Amino acid sequence: MELPQLEKLLNQGRSERKILAFFKGATEKNRQAFSAHCSSWYKLQLNNQRKNWMQEDAPGVYSFKSNKLLGPAVVAAFCCCPLATVKAGGWHTRIDAELIYEALSDRRPDWATAWLENAVASAWFSDWPWYRRLIREGVCDKPNSDYYIRLMIDGNQRELRGKSRKPDVARQLLEDPDLLKSDFWRLFEVPGVMRNGSMTGYPSDRWLKGILELETQGHLDRNRLFRAILATPNMGFNQSQIKFFLTLHDKLRPTTKESIELVKDYVGLLDSALPPVVKWSFEVLLKLDKAGILSDNLVLESFPMIMRTPVKSQVIAGLKWMTAFVNRCPKAAIQTAVAATEGLVHARVDLQPDVWSFIEVHCQPCAEIDDALREKFPLVGAATRRLIQKWLEAHPAGAGQPKTTHQVRPPKVSQALAAAKTELSKQNKTWKMLCSIDALLESVRTDSRVIPPVQFTGMEFKRLRETNALTAIKDQVELIEIASAVIEDSSRFEDAERVLEGICRIPFDGNQGAVAPLIKRMRQLAKRSMPPFFGAGVHVDIIPVLLAWCNSDLDFRKMIVGEEYPYPNRAHGLVGYLGTWVASVHQQLLKGKTPVILATMTHSGGWIDPLILVHRLSKVKHLEDVSLPDQVLSLLRLAPDNRGKALAKLLQLKNLRGEFIDAVAYALGERVAPGKSAPLWVAAARSRSPFVDDMTIEAKFPGLGPDAGLVAQFAIGNSRIKVTNIKYDGPSYEYPKKPKLDFPTILNYQFGARSAIETLDTKPEPRNMAASAATVWPLNRDGYYAERGCPADDLDPLFDPCTPLHLPQIGAIADSMISGYVMYPPEIASAVDLTIASISDGRFDPVSCGRYLANRIDQVSRFTRSLKVVSEASKLHAYQVVCLITELFRSKLKKIPPKISDLLLLLSTLVQELELKLSEETKVTLSKLFAKQSGQAAKLCKEILCYEPENNFDFESIVAEAIVGRIRCGRELLNI
Repeated sequence: MELPQLEKLLNQGRSERKILAFFKGATEKNRQAFSAHCSSWYKLQLNNQRKNWMQEDAPGVYSFKSNKLLGPAVVAAFCCCPLATVKAGGWHTRIDAELIYEALSDRRPDWATAWLENAVASAWFSDWPWYRRLIREGVCDKPNSDYYIRLMIDGNQRELRGKSRKPDVARQLLEDPDLLKSDFWRLFEVPGVMRNGSMTGYPSDRWLKGILELETQGHLDRNRLFRAILATPNMGFNQSQIKFFLTLHDKLRPTTKESIELVKDYVGLLDSALPPVVKWSFEVLLKLDKAGILSDNLVLESFPMIMRTPVKSQVIAGLKWMTAFVNRCPKAAIQTAVAATEGLVHARVDLQPDVWSFIEVHCQPCAEIDDALREKFPLVGAATRRLIQKWLEAHPAGAGQPKTTHQVRPPKVSQALAAAKTELSKQNKTWKMLCSIDALLESVRTDSRVIPPVQFTGMEFKRLRETNALTAIKDQVELIEIASAVIEDSSRFEDAERVLEGICRIPFDGNQGAVAPLIKRMRQLAKRSMPPFFGAGVHVDIIPVLLAWCNSDLDFRKMIVGEEYPYPNRAHGLVGYLGTWVASVHQQLLKGKTPVILATMTHSGGWIDPLILVHRLSKVKHLEDVSLPDQVLSLLRLAPDNRGKALAKLLQLKNLRGEFIDAVAYALGERVAPGKSAPLWVAAARSRSPFVDDMTIEAKFPGLGPDAGLVAQFAIGNSRIKVTNIKYDGPSYEYPKKPKLDFPTILNYQFGARSAIETLDTKPEPRNMAASAATVWPLNRDGYYAERGCPADDLDPLFDPCTPLHLPQIGAIADSMISGYVMYPPEIASAVDLTIASISDGRFDPVSCGRYLANRIDQVSRFTRSLKVVSEASKLHAYQVVCLITELFRSKLKKIPPKISDLLLLLSTLVQELELKLSEETKVTLSKLFAKQSGQAAKLCKEILCYEPENNFDFESIVAEAIVGRIRCGRELLNI
């Protein structure tokens, strides 16, 4: 074994088997002699593959190129290198599993088990036979991870490419007794998953056939098999996977004796969160009851769970079973009726009358049913509640028990409104005007039944508080410590700006030992992340700046930037603009200058104290040292606080003169003639008044589009919120296809909401990206939400009660409500919470939301569920949801989807809860809209149109609740 011979093999290409033969039977000591050389060669070929794996053959046409020398390098690494080298390649080092098997079975390294634990997480099903052979032959131990079980499932059921014989699961398990004895049973414990767009670990019909064959031959314990099947609903399997196990149960055909032993398991499945499981167990129990196998106690134990199932048809079938049971066992009527009361609080309100009819028919008044009804009464729908109330009033509580109060009477309306008015007299007059309190009281006087939203722009409130102030970094030690945390966490973008400010203020002392660990980690991260300054986040952009600060930037550019990743001339999104801003600091460091930076935030949320900005300006010697991105960003981040004082101090600065000083003065309220730089003056105008047209800037720089001189206007488009500006291009404004970073400005419409990281085939981080993007122009976030991707978990900035909710934000909330109850539950929860909060503080506009949702009517079942949760918060929320739904129906609906009955049911329930009679205009709209409809929708529409409340609508209490909510919020906003 000589090195020149190995080098010749490594340079040949497609010489993997020759390299295996070269190392065949070698001792570990002999192998280690080649380790250093093979490691270096392996890393070289890996870098070549990473740099050149995708090449442009023609303009816009790309193809994948493989490095022919990488395969032999990988085999050599398995033959003589340590584990760290073998694991470094990732998916680029993917080779035939048979080659890996031969290398490891010959070498038998002590790290084989650790390697296999990692390998099964990303293995292909074709790898399974070779990985299993490594375990059987004792080369490595069996992994304990779920990935191993998923690989076993796929590897035993899929046909290998080039094999004529289809997989025989039963034969393969019999040939591997240890697999059948232990690993097989984890099939019932490990759910399959989606990985890279493919399903892994999902048993197929081949597994079904194999299991049945093994059971018939007596190789599997039937009792253990049934117990394992019935335990799967509690193991995290989804509905499609559960179907496999339930089918397997039915194919096994349990005997009468086995059914008796399993009956309690069947009953327990009625409480499953998976509707198919509940339906299946219900049908099994019904068959067992008809066969006389179930005892009466078990039947009664089943009824409450059947009433709680979310499937409407299941509850109806359960009522039929209960009727037959009561006819068969009259003595159990009371217990059955008590069990049926669970259905009175069912989420489907239209089921409640049927449940009550069953109770009323089959049960006489008694203490048990009286207690059950009074417990459920507050949660029952309005229509059924009135029937129960009459029944309770006619039948007093059972003997020996005091009569309970089943209805809490609210205070008199006039008292509630009078208390609210008394509290109003103590409040700030400015706040009362901003929060539309006078309009609220006017709606009571005129009985207009309108809850007007608040009318503030956000400029009226103080944003700078001691609690959200960011402290400056003191010294180099603290800077290095915070930087070490920032580069690992995209959520620490505020700390990243503190580091950026510290770099511009604290010179590096030349102690390379102090920064050596940080430099090493940054180089590791730089290899894995996107290029800097491109929209991946400030935590990525700060890496080359830190390297330049500690005199290591040249090495960084050789390793990452170079010719492959030049500085981008157009970054992605608002986060990309922040990257361009950080790049301007980097460029100054490369030129050997001490960077000058003004735009780092002084307070959390993106705010800059105007007094601190003026103080920073006083330290600047030459305005030419301040980059344009820094100038623009510093203007857009100016807080409303202290502007008058800051302007007075700015005018006292005698050492600085120039266009930027004039622009800052203009942003702070001074009347100054605009200069030549459009980005600078547009940013100054938007900072001065974010929601007001500036005709001075428009005259100087005409036609720049929305939010330049003129404020952007929005309208509801077919599929999204669109920006309009009738003073320019008619109904719509076309976005520039390739917007420039410095023209006309960096405002939202030129860059949109998306960041570069959202285009990657990795898990995006919209929450962190949104919070970072919101700091670019914290006074106006309309454009961000007009251009957002949907769905996206990016609503957190809107929970700030000082932020007005315009049409783009309302549209973003509505989109999140319908983003899908399976794939994106966090977004839905965030949208529901935000809707509840913004109704309470008066920012939510149900009219705009209703019109927007009219264009999403095909998703009616999804947003109806969200609206139902919102309506349960209070009477005010229920009324605002009614206003939203009626506005939706007034809009021109393109079609009437089948699930429209869900929305009508919610409207009917809320109308009866509030004892509200709809306006004649709304009734005419509904009658025309559903004139040709039939079925449930027509029935519900007729019920709504014919509803006549017994009492007058309690609008004054709703207004009183709105006032109290706005008072509570106003105290916090104005610090009173």
